[in-house]
Amino acid sequence: MNKTFNVDLTLDHPGFNDPKYRSQRDAIALEARKFMQEFQKTSNFSLIPEINYTQEQHKLWQLLFSKLQSEIKQHACQQIINSFQKLQLDPNHIPKFKDINHTLQKHNSPIKIIPIDGHAKVSVFFGHLAKAQHLSTQYIRHTNQPEFTPEPDIIHDILGHLPAYLITKMTQTAILIGKASQGANQELLDKLDRIFWFSFEYGLCQENGQIKAFGSGNLSSLSDLKRCTDPKQVIHKKFNITDIINTPYDPTQANKILFVADSIDDAMDQIQNFLKTLAT
Repeated sequence: MNKTFNVDLTLDHPGFNDPKYRSQRDAIALEARKFMQEFQKTSNFSLIPEINYTQEQHKLWQLLFSKLQSEIKQHACQQIINSFQKLQLDPNHIPKFKDINHTLQKHNSPIKIIPIDGHAKVSVFFGHLAKAQHLSTQYIRHTNQPEFTPEPDIIHDILGHLPAYLITKMTQTAILIGKASQGANQELLDKLDRIFWFSFEYGLCQENGQIKAFGSGNLSSLSDLKRCTDPKQVIHKKFNITDIINTPYDPTQANKILFVADSIDDAMDQIQNFLKTLAT
């Protein structure tokens, strides 16, 4: 390939050999970087860029939205299902960030989403979360493999993460995790990262005698959503902070172990109690 692109994709990335996709990725990344430079000076959310997606990409959103909505109704806990409905996302068009932030504000969530050019370091992600800002990508996965993405994309960030921010206790806990990360050494960052991973990303809970999902990694992946509650495919352990902070994970591999809380409140209470010990 003769053209040089700013956003590095691996050779096995579905969009690696698609120059139009890669050019769009470069343009989206550039807009996100420009926004962040200005936002750090002004904290002006109105500067969030709007992305022009192709019709094919809107159709991809429509396809995955429909499939995930169906699976979420079956495999997610009721609080997440209720939040998903409250978001009132357009099933046919990739949403604009300004509209999402308006919806979050309408439901009294302190969280606002702002664009990032790609995967953020844990310290950076948590740093923004401490300010009630959720870093979100604006690019969408390649249409060649609609049910797979090697990296977080707008489907993961919006369909996966947003429902949590309409649940008060989850929102409060996410912000507290962000605040606990401020000035943290690497050991503590690793602990907070694992806590976030096994709760906000891949958390499970009991509901009416069944295991249900509430983590964004499960909610935004058809394969993960189907397998995460299946004891034949995943080892389920009781949600326990001591075990969680001592359980490493590999983001490139499907989770072999997941933790099941008695409820979302139970998981958030355990996390908040752990965070309180850091201040003593």
